[in-house]
Amino acid sequence: MKKDNMTTLKIKLFSLLFISSTILFSQEYSEFDLNSDGKVDPREFEEVFGDRFHEWDQDANGLLTEIEFHEAVFDRVDSNSDTFLDPNEWNEGFDYIFGDFLGTPHNNQFDVDGDHKISKEEFHGGIKFSDFFSFYDENGNSSIDPKELQNGVFAHWDEDRDHLIDQREYNTFGPYFLTGE
Repeated sequence: MKKDNMTTLKIKLFSLLFISSTILFSQEYSEFDLNSDGKVDPREFEEVFGDRFHEWDQDANGLLTEIEFHEAVFDRVDSNSDTFLDPNEWNEGFDYIFGDFLGTPHNNQFDVDGDHKISKEEFHGGIKFSDFFSFYDENGNSSIDPKELQNGVFAHWDEDRDHLIDQREYNTFGPYFLTGE
């Protein structure tokens, strides 16, 4: 009987945490949905996301280099902040951020030293041969400016390609592109 009560308590606690995080993330969505119509259009997105470029721009020069961009993406996927991508983090990153630009979901091509985790150097060494950076670098000048980052993130989030971000798309991709600052 004691074990059943503990299991029930764990389920209730997990449910409460899940509901709380969903509500919090929904509140963040309302920050993007400026006209409260249930969709975020490119203008609304630009107005809000533009203030977040500094979160990506490590040297604060107004442009992202390829390495700077890859490191910012890596940091967003590295959910436990241990400076490595374990297999679970790799799979989430592949599914939600960079997988469309790679040919295989396997991390073997990135895990050069075979330690079952991917360092920033290994990540950059593998992803630099993909079209990931160039997707964001619209003008091909080897850097990403705030507008290019906004356009790229918006295009990435707009999974159904209707030029709007709905609550589901926001909830799916938001954790990987926002730091919560």
